[in-house]
Amino acid sequence: MNENYVVKLKLKQDQIKNFCLKQKEMPVRKSRPLETSNVLIQQNAAFKEYIPLKVRKFRMEEVTIDTIGGAPLVVKMWVSDEKSKVVNKKKPKEPVMLECDICKRSFDERRKLLIHKKCHTRQNKLVEPSSEIKTDTDNS
Repeated sequence: MNENYVVKLKLKQDQIKNFCLKQKEMPVRKSRPLETSNVLIQQNAAFKEYIPLKVRKFRMEEVTIDTIGGAPLVVKMWVSDEKSKVVNKKKPKEPVMLECDICKRSFDERRKLLIHKKCHTRQNKLVEPSSEIKTDTDNS
């Protein structure tokens, strides 16, 4: 029984050796350290943007909403004592007035001015006289 165990152990050791030799023969795939380091740098930069943000604490509470001509509406909502901080508030744009070069008419949007200018180009097109237009009957 001991000999049988020794033979099996010897076979296992040979299998492990062969496996290790095969692993050494297989080509090792090289990773691209530049790409991974760039990704880490970008993720780190994105994370740093969110560090100064504070997490607001919410709790579930019943809120009463007054209605017109009826009973007040009671709703459960998530509420917080802290004010929200609005990021990227857009400033209202001042209206820009655009003027037609030909008739001096004013427009508040560029697309409206371009549509209007087509009216002037249609009026200025010249129509060729019908005598100069060649037809199939003239060729024969």
